[in-house]
Amino acid sequence: MRTFKKIATSLPITVGLLTTPVLAETNMLFILDGSNSMWGQIDGVAKVATAKTVFANLLFDIPDETNIGLMAYGHRSEADCGDVELMSELGSDSAADLLKKVKSITPKGKTPIATALAQSEFAFASRLEENNNIILISDGVETCEGNPCDVAADLVKKGINVRVHVVGFDVAGEERQQLECIADAGNGKYFDAQSAQALQAAVTEVKQVAQAPAASPPEPEPEPEPEVVFFDDFDEDVLAEHWEVINPDINSYIVEGGELVIVSSDRAGPDSEEAKNLIRLTEDLPSGDYILSARLTVDFQTQREYPMLLLYDDHTNYVMNGIWAYQSWRTPCDKVQTCVFNTFIKRQGESETEFEEMVWRSPSRDGKSFEEHIADLPQPIQLRIVKKGREYTGGVLLENAEDPQWIESQQIRILRQKGKPGLFLYQWGDTSGESAMIVDWVKIEKLN
Repeated sequence: MRTFKKIATSLPITVGLLTTPVLAETNMLFILDGSNSMWGQIDGVAKVATAKTVFANLLFDIPDETNIGLMAYGHRSEADCGDVELMSELGSDSAADLLKKVKSITPKGKTPIATALAQSEFAFASRLEENNNIILISDGVETCEGNPCDVAADLVKKGINVRVHVVGFDVAGEERQQLECIADAGNGKYFDAQSAQALQAAVTEVKQVAQAPAASPPEPEPEPEPEVVFFDDFDEDVLAEHWEVINPDINSYIVEGGELVIVSSDRAGPDSEEAKNLIRLTEDLPSGDYILSARLTVDFQTQREYPMLLLYDDHTNYVMNGIWAYQSWRTPCDKVQTCVFNTFIKRQGESETEFEEMVWRSPSRDGKSFEEHIADLPQPIQLRIVKKGREYTGGVLLENAEDPQWIESQQIRILRQKGKPGLFLYQWGDTSGESAMIVDWVKIEKLN
């Protein structure tokens, strides 16, 4: 029986490597505030009109080696915290075309700064060694319960050589403090603008700062190797005794050939007492900090598959890290393409905290089906939950990607963690067909 035990040699962990950037082109992704507050006026002129004028003046004074991109939020819906749009990819539009897109922005909704910053990562996916800059122009704070300071810090940690600069337009007090925090966490600079003239000066200065190469960060101290205290590679013919199956259906899971195979057409999720074949470890987790991870392959065919790794106590108390795939559903997957999303959820009684992030999207291939797109997804996939103190972080690793790196969620905090490691597969929403998940191994590593 495999159980918690000390193992002499730790298994290797695949991680993304931070490299010293060889700066080539300068890239500036502008994120413009399109929230309803931009209708406010300064000197009798709407702030959105001033911002458009300043942006227009900037566009025709950009060197040829600088690539400009444009993202906006809050400009399409009055109450949608997911209203973030990459209107122009870096270097894809002329100054005239960019100006047309800026002029089309009509303030309407909320201020999802954290979501916009999180999605901006994908704009730099093929430009990791260049001088990358995000320039956020906002007149207010986050209004969608995100934490933009944490997201800005995460962007810096991901090795995409990016700085987050912020222009606070007509802000003071708490609003200014949050915007300054974003710039500080993002290794950028904060610029204050209380008038139209000050906004023009601030944007001109931030352009100069962005075009100057950032100093190379010091090499981080290597972290000690974690100790593997549990590992199950399912090399027996039955599920080992240290696992239990909640609401078992023996016709829908099997252990053979070094794999745990789970199939499901059930729609009851982890928040339901009726959830079938939720496979949970009976042993206690190690004390202190740890990494819980699993390696799996998913047969995505219904667009409703929802495989997940959990810390599960019951249907009212759990932490789950899951993935799902869908074709052409939400920004930034707004073309005819398929995207894979990571969802990290904490549920405690009636309270639920959820973070979502796109981790992969297919090449834009008009007319191709979901099945043709998802065949390009690099599998197998690793899911993990990392505990450090009271902070928990979800992660996804696409092992066979060109540059495999852990894509981490935002952190959640748990004061009294309950639950034990679990595996689960179900189908969300209405669909027909059957889903399958193959689990190669489950591992727990102690960090201290």
